Amino acid sequence: MPIRRLAIAIVVSALMAPRPAAQSADVLVPVLVTGADGLPVSGLVQRDFQLIADGQPHALSSFVAGPSPASVVLLLDTSASMDGRVGAGIAPVGLASSLDAWPAGDEIAGDRWQVGRISHGATPVATFASAPEGIRDAIRAALDVPAVDRFGPSPVWDTVDAGLSALESTPGARGVIVVTDGRATGNRLGVRDVIRHAIAAGVPVSIISEAQDDSMGLGDRRVLIVRPELSLQLLAEQTGGSYVRGFSLEDATNPNAPAPRISALLTRAATEFRRSYLLGFETTKSDGQLHKLDVKVARPDLRVQTRKAYIAGPFR
Repeated sequence: MPIRRLAIAIVVSALMAPRPAAQSADVLVPVLVTGADGLPVSGLVQRDFQLIADGQPHALSSFVAGPSPASVVLLLDTSASMDGRVGAGIAPVGLASSLDAWPAGDEIAGDRWQVGRISHGATPVATFASAPEGIRDAIRAALDVPAVDRFGPSPVWDTVDAGLSALESTPGARGVIVVTDGRATGNRLGVRDVIRHAIAAGVPVSIISEAQDDSMGLGDRRVLIVRPELSLQLLAEQTGGSYVRGFSLEDATNPNAPAPRISALLTRAATEFRRSYLLGFETTKSDGQLHKLDVKVARPDLRVQTRKAYIAGPFR
């Protein structure tokens, strides 16, 4: 056969040959459902949920109702800007006072906790603890911060990113809890980088916020209002976490107003991770891009909390 005809025959044969089917991948989506009282709702079944990805309904390939033990990374902001916001005195002292006896019993039974701090040069502790005394020891170790490290940069976003990395390969219910005022400095990453990482990992980030507005004079009677709360709210909303204030709304005008104990807020956040539903669906997309995600429940009186997107294919 002439070379030209042979080349044409090879091309036609290649075009007619069946193409390999696109590889499908499972995407797991933690979903928190709460009632009018704000508490997690149990007892829902697979048919109660509708998952919409890229604007199209998707059948669920898996469904786990829980509750199930959670793996949690707790990050405590010990930087100097937190002084006085978590109790009298410097931040580590105030946090230690609020968490001195937590956890006391079975409020987080079965959960695995890793504790780290946000301060200059700090990274999360490398091991998980499950026993209450082990978690208390990890909190004390995180709060044992040299004074010099409290006045350096406050890399909130970099530390949250490290916490997400610690959970990436961990199966089951997972979440990051951050106690911070959101005054982030000296970061390699920004909040949007961290949101993308959390979405890719499928890990919700819940915030116990000590953020308050700051103002800076610009001259000519102009004032710049800085609202670190906005970045913290965005992080929680986009990743499916919760955002709660660790201080009373009246704090700005009434320093004696009662504030919720951080220990109670930690128990609440962990309970939400533990009692979340885990939905799975299959996708053949693998472009490494963000794709819109939405989850609905049949009952209109219930509120759904989940991440707003998923990433198809490899994250990095």
